[in-house]
Amino acid sequence: MAVAAASVRSLAGNRRMFAMRMVADVGIVLVETLLPVFLVDRFGSVAGWTGPEMALLIGTIRAGEGLSSLAGRTVDPFRFATVVRQGTFDQVLTRPVSPLAWMLTSGLEPRFAFRAVAGAGVMAWASVASGVPLTVANVAVLAGAALAAAVLILSILVMGASLTFLTVEGSDVANVFANGAVGLSSFPLDVYGSALRLTFTFVVPIGLCVYVPVLFVLGRDGPGIVGPGLLPALPVVLATVVGLAGLAWRAGLRRYTSTGS
Repeated sequence: MAVAAASVRSLAGNRRMFAMRMVADVGIVLVETLLPVFLVDRFGSVAGWTGPEMALLIGTIRAGEGLSSLAGRTVDPFRFATVVRQGTFDQVLTRPVSPLAWMLTSGLEPRFAFRAVAGAGVMAWASVASGVPLTVANVAVLAGAALAAAVLILSILVMGASLTFLTVEGSDVANVFANGAVGLSSFPLDVYGSALRLTFTFVVPIGLCVYVPVLFVLGRDGPGIVGPGLLPALPVVLATVVGLAGLAWRAGLRRYTSTGS
């Protein structure tokens, strides 16, 4: 906690730069929400989804992305590759804390909290505009969806950082899956083919984290086997992904050899 607090104070020190980044992150979420909403309003619907319903998907994934970016930037494979190449990671290993916990808390970027807040605001507006009853259950499902998306993205980045222990160079694979998952889940899975739907529901389960919970609160049926009935599987699948990320990190750490000078 002390490391996290020090990181936040350091990043928030330059108030002007912090404010500019905050406005930029909030603006990104709003623009990415408004464009699809206006587009759907022009043509009526996309695969039967209205503008506010699509905005609910966008708000959920952007809230999750903002939460993951708070700590996940330090384990971004390309940033982490620099830490490994320069031998800076050797210093992390000398500290009396978990190396992964240190990496996740030492480089917090508080501006991304505003992206999460903006996403949550979009979720709230879209829920009302879509006629979602704001019951305790629905609010809990949507909040859990944003948190699940954050955990999934962070787990993907940790897996990518683990691969960096072996390759030394950052890998595009983790970023492709993380960024691709964010972009893909901004649209209903109804618009994709069955192979892509199944891949991003059961292999890289971003659909299970975002699309399925939104189906549940909207009272909609999904395409094929991808429907609201899969919601109870979310904690199990997410725990499996987190476990795999932890195993990958420990495996990479065991094979790490210093590359610093």
